[in-house]
Amino acid sequence: MSAVPTIAAQGVIAYAIKQNSFNDSLPIIPLGSGVSFHSVLFRVDIEISVARGNAPAVGQAISFRVSGGPSNARMLSPTDRNGKATLRLETRVSGVNTITPQGTEFAGSTFDINIGEAWFESPFLITGYNCCDEDDFSGPLVEGKNVGKHKNDFLYGGAGVCMQGTGVGSNGQYIQVTNPQNIQWNPGYAGVANPGDAVFAYVAGVHGAYSMLTADSSIAIDPSVLPRLHRVDIVGPRALGVRRGDDTGGAIRGYHFDNYLGVGNAAVNAWNNAGGNIQQARVKYLGA
Repeated sequence: MSAVPTIAAQGVIAYAIKQNSFNDSLPIIPLGSGVSFHSVLFRVDIEISVARGNAPAVGQAISFRVSGGPSNARMLSPTDRNGKATLRLETRVSGVNTITPQGTEFAGSTFDINIGEAWFESPFLITGYNCCDEDDFSGPLVEGKNVGKHKNDFLYGGAGVCMQGTGVGSNGQYIQVTNPQNIQWNPGYAGVANPGDAVFAYVAGVHGAYSMLTADSSIAIDPSVLPRLHRVDIVGPRALGVRRGDDTGGAIRGYHFDNYLGVGNAAVNAWNNAGGNIQQARVKYLGA
């Protein structure tokens, strides 16, 4: 983040970006702010110092204009006896935001805030999900419409293709259920009640709601929290690194990411052995 002030002859506004609760100067994405215009809301608090000549300007309440998009900058209070106050920028514009004081006295004190990465104020729950592998199942072979013979529980069981959407057959090919809206389940999701109605197809890979999925790279998101296909860095308490919002799901609501683990029970076991689900994860927003 950078800013370049200019100094007016009649008055001077100097500034310094205030440290946030993550002990750096990156913007914060406020709790509950949500996605609008396919953008997150950035909040930056800036300490301003207002002076005339060599004297602090006390009790000043200055209006500011911000260039571009849905943005605003406002003082949280008038300047104190040292001429200092907090200016809060709220914007959905990544990149350069130009802040200009209103009125002639400080008209030359314009500065730029360059916004890129940001911290989500809220912590996240990070869970994991996988694509089922026929080799992990043991049921008898049955006919699947359009895909030939496969294990019954792999196609129709509560942990199989009809539930997960896609699985990898013992032949190494990806199989997708193409009409999940027509699937009826036995009580407790103990299996498909109408297996004859399920239609399958061989596909090139696992396709999420927004893009093809890549193990330990794709996440399922709530698109009201993170714009689809945008990237984040999951930094702790167990670092996972950079992930992209390639998928969504009915159970993914609010500050919750579901990390795509890959194929089969082996992927789930590796996740669990590494520590499993992450509570209170710190997440940095990286953009599109």
